[in-house]
Amino acid sequence: MFVGPMMLHGDGKYSTYLNFFSAVNGALNGASHSANEFSFMENVITGADDECALVNAAKTAFPNSLQLYCMLHATDNMQQRLTFHRLIFVFIVFNAIFNL
Repeated sequence: MFVGPMMLHGDGKYSTYLNFFSAVNGALNGASHSANEFSFMENVITGADDECALVNAAKTAFPNSLQLYCMLHATDNMQQRLTFHRLIFVFIVFNAIFNL
C-alpha cells in the first residue's frame, strides 16, 4: 500500500502520525472487516523523508517494520547538514586565526 504525503501531513505532529499508523495497523491485523484482505502481511515497510515525528510514529505502530528513506530527500538532508557543519567549522577556524 502506498500512502501519499497529502494523507499524512496534517500538522506534522507525532500524535497525528501515530493515530494514523495505529489505525492502519489495526486494519491490517483484522480490526476492520474491510481490510481483511491485507491481514496476510507479516512485515510492513514504511518510507519517509527523515521527518522524526513520522518515522518515530511508524516505528511505534509497526515495531518490526523496515524504514526506507527517499534518496532525493536523504541527499538533500545530507547536503544541508554538511553545509551547516562546514560553515561552523569555517567560523571556528576563522575565529581561532583572528582571535575574535
